[in-house]
Amino acid sequence: MNKLELKPCPFCGGPAQFEEITPDKYPHTTWSVGCANGDEDCIAYQMTARFSRKIEAAEAWNKRHDS
Repeated sequence: MNKLELKPCPFCGGPAQFEEITPDKYPHTTWSVGCANGDEDCIAYQMTARFSRKIEAAEAWNKRHDS
């Protein structure tokens, strides 16, 4: 499987990371993406919604508005 690439954080420019939410919290594994700088350093910590597929979380995070 190819590694999914994540764009840098749109707020601070830091790296992004996946979060795997396990079935003990939800009925099935879900995925979210956010800034890896943490909630104390950046407002984009766990910014995306939860998705059932990792690729969907990556696509939501990587989507940018053309300015």
